[in-house]
Amino acid sequence: MSRGPAEKVEAPKPKKEKMKRPEGMSREAYALLGDSHPIMATQLAAASKKDVKAKPKPSTKGIVTWTYQPINNSARTDGFQVFHWSKGFKDAAGRMKEPDDPDYYYAKFNKKLIKYNDEEYDSLLAPHSGNWSKEETNYLLQLCEQFDLRFIVIADRYD
Repeated sequence: MSRGPAEKVEAPKPKKEKMKRPEGMSREAYALLGDSHPIMATQLAAASKKDVKAKPKPSTKGIVTWTYQPINNSARTDGFQVFHWSKGFKDAAGRMKEPDDPDYYYAKFNKKLIKYNDEEYDSLLAPHSGNWSKEETNYLLQLCEQFDLRFIVIADRYD
């Protein structure tokens, strides 16, 4: 039996390896990957095994607790007091650890202008002022204090 030139012999098709769905991934999500992302599926499988086996480490600070405390705002002078929830820690004996800095966090950004006297003006500012007078400097500092260093407002109001 000889084959003629008209007959074609088909080569056997290579079998596609079907990838196993990683644990922890839903069937629907795995189906979305399809055949186009085989590397991604293997990375997910490796990552999911590491994440599942790892236990969370206990905190060295203690147990996290939230307490409702007043805010001490050193930037305010009117005595206004506000309360907020703050994160704290209980140690093994059940004692609460006090926060390191009980002052309001953003109080450090409330900057006040420095004041100068005549001697400081004459020795430090006058040599560098050019044609800028002391009255203009005082006026500018008064505007800065009045508008809490909001420079756009100060530039708008400056005459």
